[in-house]
Amino acid sequence: MNNKYASRRSSMHILLFLVFMGGFALACDALTVPSSVTPTPTGQINAVEAGTATLTGDKKHWQVWKGTMVSQTSRKFMSNGNLVNTCQTKWNTLFAFVIDAVGDISGIGSADLTEGPTCSPHPVSGNTTHMVLSIDGRKDQTAVYLSFKVAQIEPYPSGDFGGYSLINTNGACPPTMQSLTIPLTSSTTAQAQLDLNATMTGCAGSKDDQMSNQSQVNLEYTGKKCSDNPFDPSDPAATICE
Repeated sequence: MNNKYASRRSSMHILLFLVFMGGFALACDALTVPSSVTPTPTGQINAVEAGTATLTGDKKHWQVWKGTMVSQTSRKFMSNGNLVNTCQTKWNTLFAFVIDAVGDISGIGSADLTEGPTCSPHPVSGNTTHMVLSIDGRKDQTAVYLSFKVAQIEPYPSGDFGGYSLINTNGACPPTMQSLTIPLTSSTTAQAQLDLNATMTGCAGSKDDQMSNQSQVNLEYTGKKCSDNPFDPSDPAATICE
């Protein structure tokens, strides 16, 4: 992985997560615990420990994959058992990753807010609009397992008024990373429709807030390996193959 992406995983990483997961408070808001994660038959979510994959073998043989994820999210803000506000957001996530000879994964990506936050009855401001992501995981004979980590948010500070955060954490306090399971549909493609739900624990003041995230994830092997240079400088593969 390029050092400029690795360097972002500094001591600020946890703070960035706490800021990103925020609701009305812009920093250190309550995080979510999946009380009811209801996957469709083609997608599920599993807890994994945080970390960065260390790839092995000659990198010229690493496969280059690309992915897209379109997400619609919602968060219901609760107070003493009463609904006080509902916010919705939409996101578009683009990413690329490499897979080594034993199936370990490392990559980068970005997520952009495409709509919202649309809130009723109370408008809000200060939602995160862009995220830089780091990715690790693994691939086996049946699925690709991806863990997304937030390396940077824009603007800083800002918060997530919807439910995008269900993509990267189970919301335990402190947060525990999640892994998305994307079943293989062929030897070169994988796809999942994720339906994720959670109720917040209130560890920092947002007890019983409800979050949901519906995401369509598509992965495809580009047919290239890291030996297939040069890549276009604007192509993320140019970075992950360095």
